[in-house]
Amino acid sequence: MARIVKFRFATFIPHDWVLAYAYPIGDDSCSVFYKGDNREASPTGTYRTAQEIWVDFDRRTVTPYKNTGVSHRKVECSNGQNSTNEGQISNSCLEYKWESWGASYVKFRLVCACGNPLEPSAPGIDYVLDVKVWSNGGVEVTGEHDGFPAYEMYKQVDNGTWQQLFLHDPRETGEYLDDLVPPMDHKIYVDN
Repeated sequence: MARIVKFRFATFIPHDWVLAYAYPIGDDSCSVFYKGDNREASPTGTYRTAQEIWVDFDRRTVTPYKNTGVSHRKVECSNGQNSTNEGQISNSCLEYKWESWGASYVKFRLVCACGNPLEPSAPGIDYVLDVKVWSNGGVEVTGEHDGFPAYEMYKQVDNGTWQQLFLHDPRETGEYLDDLVPPMDHKIYVDN
């Protein structure tokens, strides 16, 4: 029997910068870019959103952690009037709910509906996951997520090495910022 199982689900932008949109200003034009996390999959890398759940089967307790990353925007204009700014959305857009214990498992739901703090009208990152963590260290997940950004899932049993359970990389599927628009694009089923 596993004593402690950690479950982690995070979103990240694998690109260095992404072009969000461009707009004209008189005879000039401006392009708006957002900084990505510029990384591959990693249980300890930077993120846009992250939820980590620690399940202690000895004490029959669950401790959820959640956080959002800082968003960086740069505007580059052909007339040289460039600017940068940053912001961070509250982690209240990440939810842990519906915890329920069985004899040999705990189940819960993770929800993400996190917008862009610098573009309030832009579509946000969305996912819904129903997670069951078993006392033998197994994890079962069903749910859905947007096509962008990247989504990664890991588990760690009794402080061993992190095991990757799932990865969605939008570079491989050809998805981009437009794939944040509802509805969610991909179904998830993991049993490990």
